[in-house]
Amino acid sequence: MCGEVSGSDRGNGRNAIGGGLIMPQMTFLTFGGRAVASTRLRVLQFLPLLEEAGYQVEVYPPARSSRGVARITERRREEKELLRAVAGTDIVFVQKRLFRSKFFARLREVGGRVVFDFDDAVYGGRHPRLSPTRARAALRFTAAVRAADLVIAGNSWLAASAHAPEKTVVLPTAVDLARYRLPPPSSSGGEVVVGWIGSSVNFRYLADVVPVLRRLRSEGVPLRLVVIADRPFRAGGVEIVNRRWSEISEVRDILEMDMGIMPLATDDWTRGKCAYKALQYMACGIPAVCTDFGAARDIIESGRNGFLCRTQEEWGQVLRMLAADPGLRERIGREGRRTVEEYFSRDVVGRRLVRLLDDLTAGRGGQGSGGP
Repeated sequence: MCGEVSGSDRGNGRNAIGGGLIMPQMTFLTFGGRAVASTRLRVLQFLPLLEEAGYQVEVYPPARSSRGVARITERRREEKELLRAVAGTDIVFVQKRLFRSKFFARLREVGGRVVFDFDDAVYGGRHPRLSPTRARAALRFTAAVRAADLVIAGNSWLAASAHAPEKTVVLPTAVDLARYRLPPPSSSGGEVVVGWIGSSVNFRYLADVVPVLRRLRSEGVPLRLVVIADRPFRAGGVEIVNRRWSEISEVRDILEMDMGIMPLATDDWTRGKCAYKALQYMACGIPAVCTDFGAARDIIESGRNGFLCRTQEEWGQVLRMLAADPGLRERIGREGRRTVEEYFSRDVVGRRLVRLLDDLTAGRGGQGSGGP
């Protein structure tokens, strides 16, 4: 196993001994590498801010593993190596990984303060309620929360699921506004581009809106669907342009849109989602139209900085209205951008993260909180 190290001699330090600075050591045990969105957005984008604040950081993504029995052996070997790696560190930040309960107990013994961060219903939300997989995930999640001095949840529903309000805070997934620029003013006439960005595993949610798009096209509304994903989306009766997702091109591709959509099923798994695609649309000054459920309700005030829809009829009404009114699209998009600037930007959320960690190293612990 190899660690991805990112440290620097910058920062203010917390203590001075003999004229030198002692910088807090912080080790991240991440869910993935840069290609994994949750790791990129909830850990890696904050590393420069943490270093500037005086933290020395080291990142350990998961080791590559085999399948079957060999995988179990490799995972246990990895856990031993990680325990050696974190020995003596000031803060161990576990990003969404559900290690064995024994590992979390040992983490308390060998490391310093423990932070557990999660932005999905990792406790088993997408598995059948009586499945062994869900039961195992729930046990490991409970062990992670018990071991943590500070629990960071991506939304209020997830925070409540930790059942530890005294040490749980909500820290939303943040957008790096330096990457997101505003589009040119909308023009009237021509095709209106409805866009969606995400992973192909979530195409089933996008498919739920296809009948609405078909109906609008049959009524003469000139809509085109742009899909940004890891593979093409197919559906009859709708003009579709597929764009392959990449970190380099995603903002440019979003800027093709006149409005962005985020349809979802309404279940425990999607309730744990943190509405990042809505924030991406809003950061680009593009109206976000979302299912009225979950984290979208914490972000969007329908009709002011975006729209929330409950039924296919409401989806049709909102998309039709936005398609016909460039001025409305611009106004809603402008308010959406302002919302991101005030509450969901990397700098705003990053400063909150630094304050939380400073409190932790100062011994003040997690101050339970419910929102941005």
